[in-house]
Amino acid sequence: MSMQTTSYLYRPIVKRSWQIAKANPSLWLFGLFAIFVSSGGELEILLRALYNQQSSGIIEAFVTSFSQGWAEGSQMANAGFWLNSWSFLLNNFGSAISVVAFLVAVLLVSIFFVWLTISSQIALIKNISLINKNKKSSLKEGFEFSMDNFWPVFVIVVVLRLVIITLLAFLGWELWLLASAGLWGKALYALSFLLFVGGVLLLSFLLKYQIFYVLLKKQKLAVAFKSGWQLFLKNWLISLEMALLMFIAYLAATILSTLAMTILTAVPVVVIPYYFDSLPFILKVTVSFLAFVAMIATVLFISAYLATWQWTAWTLLFEKLAGGGEEQSKLVRLKENLGQLPQTLFGKS
Repeated sequence: MSMQTTSYLYRPIVKRSWQIAKANPSLWLFGLFAIFVSSGGELEILLRALYNQQSSGIIEAFVTSFSQGWAEGSQMANAGFWLNSWSFLLNNFGSAISVVAFLVAVLLVSIFFVWLTISSQIALIKNISLINKNKKSSLKEGFEFSMDNFWPVFVIVVVLRLVIITLLAFLGWELWLLASAGLWGKALYALSFLLFVGGVLLLSFLLKYQIFYVLLKKQKLAVAFKSGWQLFLKNWLISLEMALLMFIAYLAATILSTLAMTILTAVPVVVIPYYFDSLPFILKVTVSFLAFVAMIATVLFISAYLATWQWTAWTLLFEKLAGGGEEQSKLVRLKENLGQLPQTLFGKS
């Protein structure tokens, strides 16, 4: 078998997903809000938890905040907090109504934001699938589809977030418990953290595939989870490779966004004060405001395009893997190709 007969996976998916994201600006709107469901992906969460002092910072902050909140709440309760609150409601009815109205407004805005982000993710996946099959798609059709499939995806997203929060809480508790255990404590915590990384990655892949099965294959939650598990077992290395590729893209986009923010921030902070200080005040304010707007627009565009491209790539990968064809990981293909190298070069095994 020659080296050219092994099916190639990533190049056509990356190329096709780039073409779809570039040619369909309407998808960027979905991508902009889908960022808040998953921006840099699973590995971003793990990287933030793993590196610099904020790895323990996330966990220690969780434990510290919980402890402080519990202590402050106990103190307020001991000081008659609830009694004082009830007295306030009775004696300041107008102010109390304003506070309640504000809290209700915040709750409604939060609910709307959650609905918008998850609906955007659903609509993005659906429209990508339609475009990949050379079918027409629209914002309206995407949102109508999301209305019919919101709750299953909502459940999946909430489960993933709850599991991550629970595991982080457990790690925080373990860190506090092993703080005085010395070297063995650190080793045990490091092992626990590796298990946490593996667990989050595994669950994120399963639930990602589960979402695709629910939306694109019309399967129920339980059946979709089983199908996602089977697909992951069959293609676990490909899944890891794709996640790594998406993470590299995320890092590149982060660097690009940071560079754009630095350059545009320098306009009002450095360029105008040091080189154009003689300009009229109104002109300096206008230029500074435009630089700020350009910075926000640039970051939003990069983020929306990245999210659109990433979900496009994952959708195309799923449709390729779930289509029944046998696909090989790039590492597996590399191993096979190296094994065939002598035969290719010298015409013998």
